[in-house]
Order: sequence, then C-alpha cells, then structure tokens
Amino acid sequence: MDLPDKRPLKQRLPIGIDDYKELIDLSCVYIDKTSLIKEFWDNTSKVVLITRPRRFGKSISLSMLRYFFEKTEKSTAYLFEKSKIWQEERFRELQGTYPVIFISFKDIKAETWEAAYQELKKLLANEVRRILKPLLNTMDDDYKALYQELINQTATEVDLNESLAFITKVFKECLGLKTIILIDEYDSPITHAYVHGFYSEMVDFMRQLLSKALKGNENLHRALMTGVVRTAKDGILSGLNNPDIYTMIDAGYSDKFGFTEEEVEGLLVNLQCVDKKEEVKSWYNGYALGSKHGLNTKIYNPWSVLQYLKNFCIPETYWANTGSTELLERLISEADEKIQGELKLLVEGNFLEKKLINQDVILLDLDKGEVEPWSFLFFAGYLTVSDHLFQDDQHYYILTIPNKEIASLYKKLVKSVIDKKFTSKKLDGLLKALIFGDIASLNTLLGEFILSMCSFHDLPKDDPERSLHMFVLGLLASLSERYVIKSNLESGDGRYDIAMYPKKGDLAILIEFKKGKDRKVEKLADQALKQITLNRYEASLRDFGYKGEVLCYGVGTFKKHLVAKMKKIFV
Repeated sequence: MDLPDKRPLKQRLPIGIDDYKELIDLSCVYIDKTSLIKEFWDNTSKVVLITRPRRFGKSISLSMLRYFFEKTEKSTAYLFEKSKIWQEERFRELQGTYPVIFISFKDIKAETWEAAYQELKKLLANEVRRILKPLLNTMDDDYKALYQELINQTATEVDLNESLAFITKVFKECLGLKTIILIDEYDSPITHAYVHGFYSEMVDFMRQLLSKALKGNENLHRALMTGVVRTAKDGILSGLNNPDIYTMIDAGYSDKFGFTEEEVEGLLVNLQCVDKKEEVKSWYNGYALGSKHGLNTKIYNPWSVLQYLKNFCIPETYWANTGSTELLERLISEADEKIQGELKLLVEGNFLEKKLINQDVILLDLDKGEVEPWSFLFFAGYLTVSDHLFQDDQHYYILTIPNKEIASLYKKLVKSVIDKKFTSKKLDGLLKALIFGDIASLNTLLGEFILSMCSFHDLPKDDPERSLHMFVLGLLASLSERYVIKSNLESGDGRYDIAMYPKKGDLAILIEFKKGKDRKVEKLADQALKQITLNRYEASLRDFGYKGEVLCYGVGTFKKHLVAKMKKIFV
C-alpha cells in the first residue's frame, strides 16, 4: 500500500472559506477570478442568474463581488490591487461605489416550514441590521419602526417579503444611490423544502421576496443570483422581468466558476504536485461548459481539487460527501424500468443521447414521474455533456458521468438504496452465493431481494422488473472491483442479459432472465439456461481472454414469483 504523499504546502488552502476578504487577508492559495466582475458589469441585463453545481465557487465569487462594489467607510481596494481587474482604470474607479445587499440562502435547512420560516426571518434580519444600522439616524419614523420590526423578527410576512426592497428604498432616499443585490443559492431552500414536504410554502415565500426586490424596482441598479438549477415554471423566475440566465450549457461565464485546466496546472506547479496531473484530471475534471454555443470549456470541481491537495493527494469522493443525497436516492429508487436501465448504462461507463436538456427543472414534475431526471442530474453536477449536435432544428446532447468521483458516488447511492430495504449483510450474502454457485442460498436471497425492493416506496408487488434492474445496479455497485460487468450486449448468436468477466481469480458468470405469464417459473429458468447455450453467450468470455469454468444462471420470473437455476460450462 502506497503511503500518503506528505509534501509541505507553501500556502494555506482556502478550505471552507467563503469570505473573499478573509481569503486575501490570510494569504491563502487563490485562483484569480476577478474577470467575473468585468463580465457581470459589462452585461447589460438588469438581473443575471448563473447556475452551477454546489461548491463550485459561487459563494466566494459573490463575496468577491460584494467587496469590490460595496461602498464602505474603510476602503477595501487593497483586496484587489494584485488582481487582473485592477489593471483597468475604469474598474479601479468603480471599486467601492455602490451599496450592496449580499444574502445567501444555502444554510436554510430546517425540516419543517415553521422552522424554515424562523431561519428566513433571522437571515433577513441580520442583513437589514448590517446594512441599515449606520443609516438609522437619517430615516424617518416610519422607516425606523419597520427597521425595528425586521431586526426584532416581529414583522409581518408581508413586510418580511418586502425587506430587500425596503433596503434599496432606504439607500435611494437617504444616500441617493441605487443598490446592487447579490443572492447566493436562491434555490437551496426550495430543493430542501421539496425533500421535506413543504415545497409550496417555500416557493410562495421566495417568489414574493425575489419579485418585490428584483421586478420593477426603480431603486435596483443590478442583481446577480446563483443557484444549482433554474426553476422558471415554478413561478419564481417568471416574475422577474426575464432575467438573463446562464446554465452549464451556455457560453456566458463558462470559466468563472470551478477551475479550468490551465488554473489547475498552475495550482499543481505552485504546490509542487505536477506529477499528480493525470490523477487529478481523471478524478475531478470532466465538466464541459458552453456546449450549446459550440464551446467546450473543461472545468474541474474546485472543492474536490482543494481537498485532494489538503489530504496529501489521496483521491476520494470529497465533493460527493459534502451534501445530502436524499433527493438522488429517491430518483434512483422510484425510477421506472426505463430510467433504471439508462442509469445502468451510465454506471457501466456508457453514454445517453438526449434530444433536449430541459433547463427549467420542476421538482414537482420529478415527484410525479412526469419528466426524466437527467436534466436535474446534469445541472446538479452528476452528469456532463460530452458532445452536442444541432440537427433538424433540435439540440442533441450526449450525457456521461464526468469523472471517477461521480462514478464512485453512483455506486454508493445504489448500495444505500438497497441497504435501506435489504441490508448490506444480506446483499453480501446474495453476491457471495452468486459468485460461488450456491444455488439454494441464491434462490432464497434473490427472492427476498425482489420482494424487498418491490416494497420500496410502495412499488407494485406484482411487477419485479424495477427490482431486477436494481439487482443489476447492485452488481455494478458492489462487484466492479472484481468483475467487468456488462449487460444487453451481443455475444455469439444473441444478446445476453448479464455477463461478468473476472479481473482475476474468480469464475466468469452469465445470467439470463425470463419473464413469463404464469407461475411455471421453473420451466422459464430451464429455458433461460438453454438460451445461454444455444446462443453461445460464452463467446464474449473467450473474446475477453477468459479460459475456465463459467457459472450460468437462468432466472424465471412471474410477478413476485422467482426461481434461479445454475449449470456450469467450460470455455
């Protein structure tokens, strides 16, 4: 076993630092992203929304914008004197000239609407106090009364909805200045509310808050919002006078969040880790931005790269371990046969071709099963576009898993879904029976597996198809270190259901399923075994270079009834 590469770091890595001033003051390793300031300022849109996966540098970037634009008593110009933006005189003159509202919703994580509402009141009260306290003596009595109600968290919901607009009004009347509004992770509380069952209440609140601050507000100068997805048809964005929206497939801001290849290479040189370039690339690169407009800006996951360097260059699923996977587990466990089959293709290392990526992610439609989950998974960072075609007035996207980190995450998610109903111990027993040809244990445990998976989220007990797909996903998730596992590929004179090619030491395995119309599942299992032989499915094993004994399994199914049979052949 290789020991960790414990090279001393010359500078502190900004792990967990979301405040730009703190990052600069501590002389942390920093990749200059001040070109974001220029692109935002030169954009003529009143309101801009940029969507990127979580922990892709959105919070630190908005903090940077705040310190650049915000008019303060003490100058913050020194924070930018060594940056690229400071090379242009017009931006040196622009720095520190506007009042700025900066608010992040990423920490609204209560599990009930009542508790979330209290968190929202506290969050808004803190921003009102931070900004308006110095102006208290310039306000009239009505403004002072509303200010006190907001910071004391006694304001009505109507007044709370108008709190951000109220701040801009005070600035304009007291200072004669319009306000820049920066909103981080606007959709985070909405997604969290969806998972915990108070989606409608949260959507209604956020719609009112944002529309009052950003729609038709004559005291607003510019606004920039960030999030993971755009939720236009939920009514939140549709009321904002058509904000300029930049998602992962758009060209705008494509290199402003996350690390580019050039930036990562410079970081590795700075930290004397150049020899780790290919490992970092395979584990944390792979996000292609701007594909809809012909760009292919390759982006690394910044959180994972920094964690990798902090942890002595040991590759792990750093980004995947930082957030809740409840929604993903629901999408996997409740997916229909088609979706689970496509997920299986992705886990095998294949790709999906989709005619259109729906940029308006509607969480309630996911819940109803009315839309496929691939758009959500793409914008959330769990898939990437490897190719794009525009043909017959349609956009076609090739979706793949971006890197080893995300591939590992999918396997963990599948195991987690299975474990909630079947337990890891039983799954291990099932896979052990499969590998060693213990047909009695296999029948018992595979039957239990099918029934337990059918009961997950009240799936119909007379339809085991999704459970069989989950079984295949379980194989991929649990045995990929020992086997190359393929499904539904041509071999000999037909297409096998599952072929397991051993990487070393184990026996090869072929599995064929037969679904029938009555309970004569033993005959179906015999037919499945016969099909393996007649169609010469073992030919693919020879092509793989395998020689030796092969365990062949025929599995007959009818509704909740299942029988597996086994025979051995030699190649």
